[in-house]
Amino acid sequence: MKKRYSTTAVLFAVIALVAAACGGTSAETTTIATAAPSAESPTSSAAPDTTTTTTAPPEPVTLNLITNWVGDSNKASALSSIVEEFEAANPDIKVLVEGVAKDNDITNRVETQFLAGEEPDIILHFGAGATANWIPDGVTIPVTELAEEWGLTDKFLPGALNEYTTDDGTLVAFPLEGFAIPLWYNTEILAQAGVDEIPVTTTDFLAAAEKIRAAGFQPLATSGADWMTPLVLSNTTADDNSTLAEGGWADNANIRRAVEEWVALRDGGAFIDNFEGVDFGVAEETFFNGEAGILYSGTWAYASLPPELEGKVVIAPQPVIPGAPFYDSPWWWAGFGAKGIHISRNGGEKLGAVEKFVKFFYQGEMIARFVEQAGMVPPLKDVPVDESVLSDLFVQTIALGPDVTLLKPHPEAAIPGAVFDSWYAGAYTLPAIPGTTVDEILEFWDTLYDDNL
Repeated sequence: MKKRYSTTAVLFAVIALVAAACGGTSAETTTIATAAPSAESPTSSAAPDTTTTTTAPPEPVTLNLITNWVGDSNKASALSSIVEEFEAANPDIKVLVEGVAKDNDITNRVETQFLAGEEPDIILHFGAGATANWIPDGVTIPVTELAEEWGLTDKFLPGALNEYTTDDGTLVAFPLEGFAIPLWYNTEILAQAGVDEIPVTTTDFLAAAEKIRAAGFQPLATSGADWMTPLVLSNTTADDNSTLAEGGWADNANIRRAVEEWVALRDGGAFIDNFEGVDFGVAEETFFNGEAGILYSGTWAYASLPPELEGKVVIAPQPVIPGAPFYDSPWWWAGFGAKGIHISRNGGEKLGAVEKFVKFFYQGEMIARFVEQAGMVPPLKDVPVDESVLSDLFVQTIALGPDVTLLKPHPEAAIPGAVFDSWYAGAYTLPAIPGTTVDEILEFWDTLYDDNL
């Protein structure tokens, strides 16, 4: 049974708490005009002019959309169904979906197409890094006024809007994908390893990892070869975002403390073997295959849990660093920055069709498909969700929300665009390399800022 939830009050309290913390053209129409008699036309015996003229039907419009929600993405089915139903309701508009394998590839693809004047009209992408320069560079257009004119502003959670709103009040994209990133624990493996309680501190976590290894399993499945090298960035941004914006990593005592703990976990064997060469897909597969006891992943992956693991996985927040000055209770990273809908320069030339698509897309019934099928945290205040089909992991996340300290949403949005690409490629992965010291990590990060700012 479908049940309509207020996402701020009940179902999505975990993200609503983050929210608390932290010129369009009308659609084309076809008209039929009747020619009126001339003012000088005789009115006696002359027959009235009943000739009618009909304007030509509107030319078909093609909207080009780029996304990584294709193929085996757990959101591909929902997106495909929405596009199909939109085209059926709007036969004069065709939506062509350009799929890319990885979200990271979208930025380069769009910017290359932009230089050729061929960028897609609609871009489903996050709002950090180089995308922060898209509006100043003319790649995309502001949607502040469009959101108001199309009646969408009041539908969004305030926190969702905040993550796509610049300091000068410009809404750069329509918010779309919310998320939380907890730790996943395989309770069967924990039991075999003699781990009786979910770790609350990093000291507990390392002890649990040692027991899991001793039982013949891998501990934390996470990736050192891409952005999912998680704990260090999350911990190091716990005090404020000024270092992310300006650099100065080596001089920040809180950051140094967090990186010291990261290195201790790495060198203590808390992560899966050779994780410096592991990407997110391999890390996830290792956990789903029952080879690892713990996984670091987000709500977006809940729908991918294999049936054989259902009822055997519990969700928990990140452990705290003993004595650290930032968090004194378990936490996780949550927000709405995972993906937004950007309108490009080319899309600005097709606003009539774009308006129809965006308004159709943001109906609660459409967004609910991503919630039910893929565990997406929705950006809207009101979404009709069938609670019987929600993932057990999603329900656990909701239940834990009020008791979890929430990391500031999407901290990397504070990283300057000029630094972000280098950061994404190198700074996330360096801490995973065995033998890399705390000083080497911090100095490397500062070099990224010195070289790019």
